[in-house]
Amino acid sequence: MALTPSLSLTTTGTSILQALRGRYKVFLKSAGGLLFFRYKYGFIVPRGLVPTSGDGATSIHSHGLPNSSSDNSGDLLKDAQNEVVSIANAIAEFEPVFLYSNSETIGEAKSGANENVSIGHAEETSHLWMRDFGPIFVKSRNGKALRGADFNFNYWGNKRAQTGDERMAKIAAKYVSGSPALSAVIIAEGGGMEVDGEGTFMATESSLISNNRDPGMSKVQIENELSRLLGVRKFLWLAGEVGRETTDCHIDALVRFIRPGVILLSRPLAEGPGKYSVAYLDAKTRLSNATDAQGRLFTLYDCIEPDLNKLKRVANGENCVASYANFLTVNGGVIIPRFGDDERDAEALDLFKRLYPARKAVQACVNALPCIGGGIHCATQQVPALR
Repeated sequence: MALTPSLSLTTTGTSILQALRGRYKVFLKSAGGLLFFRYKYGFIVPRGLVPTSGDGATSIHSHGLPNSSSDNSGDLLKDAQNEVVSIANAIAEFEPVFLYSNSETIGEAKSGANENVSIGHAEETSHLWMRDFGPIFVKSRNGKALRGADFNFNYWGNKRAQTGDERMAKIAAKYVSGSPALSAVIIAEGGGMEVDGEGTFMATESSLISNNRDPGMSKVQIENELSRLLGVRKFLWLAGEVGRETTDCHIDALVRFIRPGVILLSRPLAEGPGKYSVAYLDAKTRLSNATDAQGRLFTLYDCIEPDLNKLKRVANGENCVASYANFLTVNGGVIIPRFGDDERDAEALDLFKRLYPARKAVQACVNALPCIGGGIHCATQQVPALR
């Protein structure tokens, strides 16, 4: 997801993608213990690129929070900062985390983070959503080489002015891997891409095959570049919706892989139109008859969205997206949103416990973050561990 805050968080995960041209594997789900977390322009990084649990890989999770120079201020800013810290603390239950903050808020970061979160200092970015502007990491088949891919972040189709975040993919890729970033020839955001770990790629056409990202490029050209960088070979394109919010319908608020062959859809409330009502119906229709890279039909699950009227904040603004599909997997756990609609929150928790029986499901309160355009997954990005 996207918008104005400036915090970046990265955590660990478990899914490994197909080989990248015989040399790399891409990690787009979490598996280890390194976290980038940007607190009001700060980053969280878990302690050490070392495998944890049985996943055999570590990841960076990036979070971003707005600071006084962002488009958001006052109570919304403060609440968003508190939510980011609570997400970092939730992740830290499963793996060590480093929280990097700028000088303006480092004291608040230290006072709010628990003992498993280490605090550092950083000033680099101005937005929250590391998922979108950070690198996507790929790993060699033998597990001994790591690279980060730079997808040329352009602020969700030039919807915001450049503030330096466009440089973050190259900076983070070099910092984490020690090697220059792999340069993409397309423009894309991490929140607009979803993979199953076995060669299947899923995205909305509205957010990826678009004139404000890649004018003049055909779907085939875009697919070829995604295959080159991510090693995917089967593409599931959903329609999405243009202009409903900043991202043009990122996949990570609409449809997510639970595991290969199993998909979760964010279903709007029956009582009224959700942000992605048309996109949901299109996705349900297309995926009901689709197969993955292994030739399997999908098992589909719906997770009903919360009632925005029950969120504590006025949440009907342009960028408000409240979706349980914006969850995050970590080592041995899954972090899901709690919006404040008690009925829907309870239903979502029960569903995730059934979908992830081997993981501990933890709810983190997010009420301000949806009002500025994102959530837990949007604010995170993972990095695999080397063997």
